[in-house]
Amino acid sequence: MKPSLLLTLFAFALLPAISSRADDAAIHITGAVSKPVEWTTAQLRETFAADLHAVDYTAKDGKHTSRCIPLLSILKSAGVDSAVGKNPAADPKAKNQSLHLAIIIRGRDGYVAVFSLAELLPEIGNKPAWVAIDQDNSSLSDRDTPAKLIVPADAKPGRWVHGIDIIQVIDESPTATRP
Repeated sequence: MKPSLLLTLFAFALLPAISSRADDAAIHITGAVSKPVEWTTAQLRETFAADLHAVDYTAKDGKHTSRCIPLLSILKSAGVDSAVGKNPAADPKAKNQSLHLAIIIRGRDGYVAVFSLAELLPEIGNKPAWVAIDQDNSSLSDRDTPAKLIVPADAKPGRWVHGIDIIQVIDESPTATRP
């Protein structure tokens, strides 16, 4: 068999696996969460229907609109405590625990963006990050499935993540258990 024919057959054999991987892709939420969970695009659309917002943004290829879920809503659904309060009786090492959380978003391609939970909170940083589940009323590309992270308020799109795979929450408080 000719090498080019063999490569063509191999490529066609892989196509169903590649497309089913994109169709079945899920976002895995792990780390310092009380309810580790995973969400497919369909599950995000259904579960967060009340949280969906149309978000306009400009990317390298022009202006777009996506239906998006606030990253903070997804974190809260996994049990991330986002409360910030003034409790003078609280142990100083445990006070404002939500301010000690780091959020790492990793794409299927290995690209990573990091946020503090505080910058996402409306009462502190008020800088929303959005999990987009479509673009311009069309499904996301295979590269972006199951969802992509956009941060329109950032001056440059360096923290935009295509094809979110993992959202990991890390607790850096003095009372956190270290692996």
